[in-house]
Amino acid sequence: MVVLMPPLVRLVPRNFIQTVDLNEKKTQQMRRVSQTQRLSALLPKIPCLTTSSNRDVPIPEKVECEEIASDDLLLTWQLPDSAVPVIGFKVMVNNQEFKVSNTSECRTMLSELPSPRPLYLTVRSMTTSGQGRDSKPCIFGRDPIKAPHSLEVTNVTSSSAVIAFVGQPHFHHAVLLNSRHLVSLSPGEFVYMLRGLDPGTHHEVRITTLPSDSDPPQHSPHSQHTSFSTKSAT
Repeated sequence: MVVLMPPLVRLVPRNFIQTVDLNEKKTQQMRRVSQTQRLSALLPKIPCLTTSSNRDVPIPEKVECEEIASDDLLLTWQLPDSAVPVIGFKVMVNNQEFKVSNTSECRTMLSELPSPRPLYLTVRSMTTSGQGRDSKPCIFGRDPIKAPHSLEVTNVTSSSAVIAFVGQPHFHHAVLLNSRHLVSLSPGEFVYMLRGLDPGTHHEVRITTLPSDSDPPQHSPHSQHTSFSTKSAT
């Protein structure tokens, strides 16, 4: 008679199985880290670039343009003192970059300009960390400066009045009350309300066309004026 013996079963503690699993996971992680390090060593070294705020970049000032020939324009500007070094400039024409031959000095010649006029020319400063904001525009090729017309005062009360006029759409216009400069209106603004007037007083209002966003001259031929009186207080 043959007696069959059951197979021997080797018992393994649970903590041994967990230890083996942890060791295998750790080995796989080390292999992945090693592969990543080898791939990183093959990549080119790219320097980390730091960018400064465009508020730190100096903005060109006193941008002026002068027509040299029918197709050539001389653009000049000044650069204010700044601790940020400027390596060049970018010229913008009607908000589009215009390629120029020399942008390392505060002047450049512009040729083959686009035909639609007027042209709004601005300059940006370029640094190793970026570019700055646009300068105030130099406007070229617009209509000759003219005085406003059709000036009228309406809605007069004891302390306020509304002035309206017809001016040139591409020019600033200064509002003067009793020879005192109140405000310069942006191009396209032809209505303004006067406030804080004294009741029962006589006033003279003058509108002057400005060649740029600047203070109006004391005496300008490009202006129109009229007078009105506020109502008495009740």
